[in-house]
Amino acid sequence: MGRPPMPEWATHLQDQRGDVRFDASQYICPVAVNGKLTLSIVDTGAHRTVIDLKMAGKLGLPVRRGAADFGKFSVPGSEAVHAYAGVVEGETLLQVGDKVVARVRNLRVIEHPHAFCLLGADILRGGRPKNTWNFTGLRVHTPEENRVHASLEFEVRGEHVSVPLPHAPAGDPEAQLAVAQVSGGRRLRRDF
Repeated sequence: MGRPPMPEWATHLQDQRGDVRFDASQYICPVAVNGKLTLSIVDTGAHRTVIDLKMAGKLGLPVRRGAADFGKFSVPGSEAVHAYAGVVEGETLLQVGDKVVARVRNLRVIEHPHAFCLLGADILRGGRPKNTWNFTGLRVHTPEENRVHASLEFEVRGEHVSVPLPHAPAGDPEAQLAVAQVSGGRRLRRDF
């Protein structure tokens, strides 16, 4: 899979997208992390956004490690519970598209074999005050077999904002419109 074109909203950012590996089964979103553009795995089921130690280093993020307990996490399909390796000190500015910007304090860091970032429910959720932004869904459209268009959908101060994803897994062209409930009553939209 080649590198997708630079999004218009990110042309002034340092391009670090080549540092991320992903497979064909993952939804991928361009995300600016403190002014550097990378690619993030989209995981609407993950409790929070996380980054691994290698990616934090590549992005120049200061990671606090040590004896402190930064919490624990588990991976679906496994009974194992893992400790976070640390946190990015202070605030991390995450930008998804040109209008969705989040300040994440003490971004959790994990140890992983490959450099990666995972966009979770702290960004991909609704219920925020009306003067900010809310995640309203993941839209997936298959215009022809083995070709998929996907976008993250947000409401930003009353305006609908769609953030195109440069990669989405190929869908089942036989499937019909499916609407699934996700946490908080928001909907995950899949148009095939």
